[in-house]
Amino acid sequence: MQHRDTSIFQDLKRDHYPFTHFSDAALSLAEENVRVFHLNENESLGLPGDARDDVLYLVRGEIVVTDGAGEIRLAGGRDTGPHRLGQNGGAARIRALSPSQLCLGNNAWIDDHLALDEMGRVAADAEVDAMQDASEMLLKLRDTKTFRTLPIENAFQALKRMQPVAVGAGDEVIRQYEKGDAYYILSRGTAEVWREELDDDEPVMVARLGPGDAFGEEALVMGGARNATVKMVTDGELLRLEKEDFDELITLPLVDTISPAAAHAMLEHGSKIVDVRYEEEYEESYIPGSVLIPLPDLRARLDELDGEGSYLVLCKKGARAAAGTLLLKQRGFDAKVIEGGIVNWPYETSDGFDLELIALEYCPYAQRAKITLLHNDIPHRVTYIDPDDKPDWFEEISPLGKVPILRINGTDNIFESTVINEFVGQLGGGNMLPGDPIRRTTSRSWIEYGAVCQSGLMKMVQARDAEAYDAARAGLTVNLAMVEEQVDRTGPFFLGEGFSLVDSTYAPLFVRLHELDGVAPLPPLGPRVARWQDAVLAHPPVTQSLQDDFSGIFRGFVARKGPGGYLDSLMT
Repeated sequence: MQHRDTSIFQDLKRDHYPFTHFSDAALSLAEENVRVFHLNENESLGLPGDARDDVLYLVRGEIVVTDGAGEIRLAGGRDTGPHRLGQNGGAARIRALSPSQLCLGNNAWIDDHLALDEMGRVAADAEVDAMQDASEMLLKLRDTKTFRTLPIENAFQALKRMQPVAVGAGDEVIRQYEKGDAYYILSRGTAEVWREELDDDEPVMVARLGPGDAFGEEALVMGGARNATVKMVTDGELLRLEKEDFDELITLPLVDTISPAAAHAMLEHGSKIVDVRYEEEYEESYIPGSVLIPLPDLRARLDELDGEGSYLVLCKKGARAAAGTLLLKQRGFDAKVIEGGIVNWPYETSDGFDLELIALEYCPYAQRAKITLLHNDIPHRVTYIDPDDKPDWFEEISPLGKVPILRINGTDNIFESTVINEFVGQLGGGNMLPGDPIRRTTSRSWIEYGAVCQSGLMKMVQARDAEAYDAARAGLTVNLAMVEEQVDRTGPFFLGEGFSLVDSTYAPLFVRLHELDGVAPLPPLGPRVARWQDAVLAHPPVTQSLQDDFSGIFRGFVARKGPGGYLDSLMT
């Protein structure tokens, strides 16, 4: 059973390396980061698959540890070192042979803080910057969002160069429009961030800051003026780092730059672009699929980003992206700057793209393209033509005489729904097919097979009688049974969690089968396809792709393609 027990840490400091070398400040931090457990005789403790990062300190008692390395019996007492858990496996189980007290800690954290503690004492011996307890300051600095991912030596050098500044409630630490000359970490107290926009009558509070929060980096990285005012709410203390030291110790180690070619490859493997320009710039030209969060708003909108994701930060030329990347890295995000900004981006952008989808109201292949456009939130318009009175210009732009056609800027025309979908998917960031070349290619194969399934539905629509209908339904049943084996086991979509081009391909088939539910016998669906169909039908871009009277349109399609046939008579 886990306990909050501070006395046990005195036992660790007295008897167990490396805690025997910890200062009081380091030991105090250990109380927040090392877990304490008390186990009764025969009580067990199970640890998950990431136990390989943990070390165990048995303070008293006797236990048996079972993990990937086998089984070992440990007895507590003086001068017992740590036991590494999860070796050769990851998961571990501890069983107490007698009443026992033990501690679990992250090995990397313990080693890191031992080194920091020793560095801090060296700094204190040298009377660095008149700090009373350099060890405690260095440990506190390392636990801030800013320095958590920096090399230890950089944190040590920052300690030597930072100046503590006492501040009072109501003090303005930095003021909007002033030139940036220093970087700050709030070590004690609370503050508010206020920003004045051109269209605001009064400044607006956009964020609150607490201990460990940093500010002032944007102006330093960009070499410009402050974009907000930071005002203390309570008395407190700041750590101030001059611009020259900030550039050397923080900007260079934290801000990674990546080439456009490497960024383009990362997009195909699931990375996302965060565009930190202003909305007016974004509307002129942007990379489809990117997320727009202007730099001044980034701090307040971090919850819109996935902490586990990989982000590529973009601006016009690079300066604002560097500031945005620094802010993201300080808060634990995986982020890199796209070198040269959008000015030097050699791949697809939306600038000047005027997209027009030429379609028939009832065409499932045109609906595929519409769904993909909607899923990627790409601006477009749809022009429905009359199948009995096609305009003269249609033959000129459609070599096969079929829809859909995607017109680009009124001049370039793309035909065939699978080709259109791949093009639109690339405009949307290239994430609608797997990055792995084998999975990408097999996905394309099942996209092609979607035409076979759609053809099976068409045979049902055209069946003249119940016998012909049952034969067509049996054929589609076989087709869908083959698809059943390919659908991801956990779903909800064909490839798993994300909506893909395979899903937009089969969506029109599922929509039309849903329209026939209750009208005529349908092909029985396996559990995976049934779950997949439900997820696709509930996906907003699929529902948004339907015209207001789609049921009537579909009835008209059945009457047109199978007049007087089995389905037509049932629906009439």
